[in-house]
Amino acid sequence: MKKLFALVLGAVFGFSSIAQAQEASGSTLKANFRRVGLEYSQKSINHARENEGVSDSEFTADDEEKTKGVFDFVLERNASDWTWNNGVYAEYEETKTEDKEDHHKTKVTSADKILLSSDYNYKLWKTADYSVGPTAIVEYQTKFKDSAASPRSKIIRFKAGFKLFDHEVIKELYLVGVGEHDMTHHDHVSKTAWEAGWRLEKKVRENVVASTDGFYRRYTSFSSYNAYDYRYELKANAYLDANITDTMSIGPYASYHRIHARGISKYGSNFTVGVALTFKNIYDVN
Repeated sequence: MKKLFALVLGAVFGFSSIAQAQEASGSTLKANFRRVGLEYSQKSINHARENEGVSDSEFTADDEEKTKGVFDFVLERNASDWTWNNGVYAEYEETKTEDKEDHHKTKVTSADKILLSSDYNYKLWKTADYSVGPTAIVEYQTKFKDSAASPRSKIIRFKAGFKLFDHEVIKELYLVGVGEHDMTHHDHVSKTAWEAGWRLEKKVRENVVASTDGFYRRYTSFSSYNAYDYRYELKANAYLDANITDTMSIGPYASYHRIHARGISKYGSNFTVGVALTFKNIYDVN
């Protein structure tokens, strides 16, 4: 496990020597704080009891009001023919919830995720407005801690396919094949899947930006049976950010997350609406 984790960290962050070698090619390096913020929301969860045991905490909680911290950072290397992005995404929240049946208030973890990622994109076709080409991605997903209803996820993924990017509105639109090794439970499972994802952003008026991101992943094969492995996973977020300053914004957001585990008859879903206070900025590193 330690060797595997070290391998993923090396893939995500161990690019400094290559980056230095590319300096002569005129590439740029930017530190992009895509979203660092606090989100307040109300949450409605379907079939939480039936989905106890799945690796995502947010499908096993009760209806609640919550405050969540989000950190989304990407180090972007951009050259004339390729881009290389290395990112960290983290979210965490603990909140008091009220049980639907007996109204007993408890403290639970309702969002907990750490995702380390590295993706390389080649600009096979380029126009003045966008680029299209093959993409390769490696990810390691885990969480800050486990709980009785939701064990600590430990997942490594490799993805390859095609992506449209560098567009004013379509920041990325991709379709990839996925190879996944899931070490969450005692019996490790290798899986294959296909995934489609997007990240869009558009200025709708002066100082107001609408954005959305998400993915749909459909699993096609498993090396062994685990009742809590997902058949599919869908996640979609939407934000409307009104700028307070050059780097701070506030506005409503909505999030929908849905999974269906192999051994559970009912799907798990999580719909959240709320208000987000967000910091965003991009810094030139070289």
